[in-house]
This record gives sequence, C-alpha cells and structure tokens, in this order.
Amino acid sequence: RQGSVSLDTISNGDDSNIGFPVDLKGCPPIKVMSIAMPDAQEYVREFFTEIGAGESAEVVPGVNRSSLNIDDLVKRGTVSRDYQPLGIVTHTPQAELATTFAHARAIRRFLDSDEEYGLIFEEDAAVNQQSLDMFISDGYKGVMQAVCSLVKYAPEGWSEINLGRCNDKCEDQSIQAHLVAGATLVRSPLPLCSAAYLINRNGARILDYHFNHQVRFAGDSTRVVLQLQSKYNITSVTPRLFKQRGRCGVNGCANSPECTNWGLESNSARLAT
Repeated sequence: RQGSVSLDTISNGDDSNIGFPVDLKGCPPIKVMSIAMPDAQEYVREFFTEIGAGESAEVVPGVNRSSLNIDDLVKRGTVSRDYQPLGIVTHTPQAELATTFAHARAIRRFLDSDEEYGLIFEEDAAVNQQSLDMFISDGYKGVMQAVCSLVKYAPEGWSEINLGRCNDKCEDQSIQAHLVAGATLVRSPLPLCSAAYLINRNGARILDYHFNHQVRFAGDSTRVVLQLQSKYNITSVTPRLFKQRGRCGVNGCANSPECTNWGLESNSARLAT
C-alpha cells in the first residue's frame, strides 16, 4: 500500500533518536503524506527520511493559487460568497484556498486508502526537538513511535490530533491526557495551523465535505469553526511535536509560536458566527 507505514515498511532513518524503530509493536497502519509544491519536494523527502517514514510516505502535489478562479468556485458552490481571510498578514483568498484544497486532496487520498489513520504534513513542517526529547527520555525510540502512541491516549470521539498547533490561547486549554513527563494532550479554544496532524477516518470524512462545499474560512480556521459547532473534535499535543521551518507561506515567513493571542477576540467572534 503506497504511502502506508506498517511494521514491514518502517525505517530507522539516519538518527535512531528520530527514526521509526523496526521493532515497534501494536502500531496501526498510518498513511503518511506531505503536501508540497515542486520546489519543496526535495526537502520533504529528506524530512520523511529524518522521521523514519522513508520511501513509504507520499508527496501530495500542492495547488497553485494562480489556477483558482474565485468567481467560478463561488458559482459552483465550492466557496462561499462570504469567504473571510483570517491570516496574520495581508494576502489573497486564493492563497488560503490553495492550501485548503491541497489538504482536501491529501485527505481524499487517505480516504481512498485502506489505512486507519492519516498523518498529514505541510511542506514546511520540522521536528520540534524539545518535545521529541521528552518522549525520548521516557523510552520512546523516535518521532513515529511517539505519534503512533497518541491514538491510545486520545479522548473518546476525537477527530484530529494536532501535532503542530500555533497561535492558540493556551491559558484556556484543559488537559485531556498525560503522555510523558512534560507533554500532554489538551483541548484548547483556537488550535490553528495544519503543519502536522493525525486524523482518523471519521474526521477525514467531515473535512472532506467541508473543504469542498461552501468554504468560508481557511482550512485550519474551518476546523476551529467545526469544533465550536461540536461537529469536529481536536486534541493537541503540547509542547507541539512539529513546528514550521520558516518557509514563506500564506501567513508569512516565520515559525508561528504555539501560544499567542493574535487577533483572538475578533477572530473568535468571526469564527463563531
């Protein structure tokens, strides 16, 4: 199965503190993917090797924003007439929508597979060594073993485990599970960013619909809206296991912090309407 991580396809990688151990037991097959434009695919392949996914992982081509005609998408019912960009910096709706539709493409590939879970990255994802070291200190052998273990800790009814949240209001989060010393799963009010996340099939079906019908916000904001509506259940790893490496994207060229209050009041109100 192309793009699947299982006990037969896992690799140690170059660093045993990062790669997926070949003797990992009890890990369900996970379809590993990263969305990437052509100029980022070399980095993504190196990233796959670093985390131990290696050749089993799949690169999902990104969507070129110049190919999107907003008027046509509105007429077809794909995008809402009331679409509202919510990025940190000024940019076009096409930029956000290109990212959303790229995630929709990856999610569809996961749903078309036989895997129980999908692990989806954006092209600028990077390992957060501070968080990984907490798992290593507890006996975990690497990133993929840590990710695999999260399923058993996730709360009942979960849709997504956000592995690289950003710009969240962390002071209002509540602990849902203790993972290792210093690391927990939390529910929080604004778990933005989709640099890295683990999704189950039910969560993927929900996003598959909402990323293709009357899209009103960027993909990560749509997730927050669905959670506010009790239609989608996000739990997040903190400290996050993945960060952004600073490659320029729709929200700027910096690694967005895990916790902040940028635009929280206004954006929370807009997302709730």
